[in-house]
Amino acid sequence: MTSTLSRRPILKTALALILGLVLLPGASFVALGLWFEQAEGAPPQLADGALHDFGVRNENWSRHLAETFPVGTPEATVTARLREEGFEIAPTNRSARYEWGSGFPCVYTLTATWSAESGRVTEISGDYLNACM
Repeated sequence: MTSTLSRRPILKTALALILGLVLLPGASFVALGLWFEQAEGAPPQLADGALHDFGVRNENWSRHLAETFPVGTPEATVTARLREEGFEIAPTNRSARYEWGSGFPCVYTLTATWSAESGRVTEISGDYLNACM
């Protein structure tokens, strides 16, 4: 009888270890996934429907910018809207950038670059880029 009683704590410990090894990684994976989902953010509302493929001078994003801010739009309207959407406006040139993603595994970037004369847009285009580790 003593041998059966002495095995029970060992069996309980082994069972606890097995359950821990099975459940803990699964719970950690779920928690990590939720953290990434919260940390990643999202593209700005301005980009809805315009993002399809990554690449320099993404035609969809550039076309969307040109439709949203046609030639003749006041430059102040462009900068105000981009700033409202969360873009960082460069202080020294006519460009803006918006980034989202946690940086691990990926970060996504939207840019907008425009030309203006007499305070009105003469051209606007953008890039949609990503970098993954």
